[in-house]
Amino acid sequence: AGTYAITASGGVSDNYTFSYTDGTLTVDKATLSVTADDQSKTYGDANPTLTVSYSGFVGSDGASALTTAPTASTTATTTSGAGTYAITASGGVSDNYTFSYTDGTLTVDKATLSVTADDQSKTYGDANPALTVSYSGFVGSDGASALTTAPTATTSATTTSGAGTYPITVSGGADNNYTFSYTDGMLTVGKATLSVTADDKRKVYGEPNPALTVSYSGFVGNDSESDLDTAPVATTTATISSINGDYPITVSGGADNNYTFSYTDGTLTVGQSTQTITFDALSDKTYGDAPFDLTARASSDLTVTYSSSDESVATVSGSTVTIVGAGTATITASQAGDNNYNAAVPVEQTLTVDKVLLTVMADDQSKTYGEANPTLTVSYSGFVGSDDKSVLTTVPIATTMATMVSGSGTY
Repeated sequence: AGTYAITASGGVSDNYTFSYTDGTLTVDKATLSVTADDQSKTYGDANPTLTVSYSGFVGSDGASALTTAPTASTTATTTSGAGTYAITASGGVSDNYTFSYTDGTLTVDKATLSVTADDQSKTYGDANPALTVSYSGFVGSDGASALTTAPTATTSATTTSGAGTYPITVSGGADNNYTFSYTDGMLTVGKATLSVTADDKRKVYGEPNPALTVSYSGFVGNDSESDLDTAPVATTTATISSINGDYPITVSGGADNNYTFSYTDGTLTVGQSTQTITFDALSDKTYGDAPFDLTARASSDLTVTYSSSDESVATVSGSTVTIVGAGTATITASQAGDNNYNAAVPVEQTLTVDKVLLTVMADDQSKTYGEANPTLTVSYSGFVGSDDKSVLTTVPIATTMATMVSGSGTY
């Protein structure tokens, strides 16, 4: 482009001479159309390289033929939000071209923000924990506070949801600069601890075991024993014949989807049993009767012991009573008890020993009229054992109305 001289020459004529004056050829600049190429990127990415396309080069000209090639620019930056931004071309310099510029478009797409529901755990019966999310993919210094609407996490589990796993889902996020990719989390509901205590029990020796029961602590809400898959049972090593003492009551066997079991033993206390004595009334005896056996019986079948309140009437050896003298004596039957039985209440019976009949016969005597009376003596019949008149408190005496001068006859 520029101006070029146009010269005239070569005229020939018989009649003219030629005076030449140059003209001018003006070469105008061609119009070169420069279009900024459309570009795209994701929010947070660096701008792509901005390029231009040409239309209108002459012959074999190209961008290298330009004194200064045009450049493309945009107001968008790495942190420019999603949307469209103009790409403008400018700055081209050339002797041969004028520049016609057409803008392009930089499209900033939304970035993908990965949102993951955080795994949580709780115990059956507890309120749900706070449900939280974790993010991956924020651009620059962005955080959850930069979102138009932050995603929220929800779960179908409630306070009374049984032990197990429940999905935690995320949804609801909205923002001009982000699309959301959601990943579920998991809420693990663990079993609650149910404390089971064997109730203490008592019985006495010889009785069947009482019904063994348990007490609970830790049921959730309206739960009760009837809600357990398998209720725990209490057992003991004690039997009907277990002796006086303490025996553990153990608990085991509970099973349930929502509970683990913590067991506490109880105690079965076997106490001494009460015993009674059966002691029939004693028949009257007579001094001199043979020894006899007592037949009192304790309900425990333990050996009964006996005692006499008056050993001048009767003595007791083992269960044999020996009559010692006439009178009354109280015979007491006792049982002192042992490890399994309390002492029995003693039972008393009265033993009456009647006097035996002692026959005393005045011995026949004789004398002659005028003599003094002979010594009057007696004979005995009926003494018991080795008794003789020496055991008598007062010995019987014989008397007669006959005197020295009594006439012959019988008196």
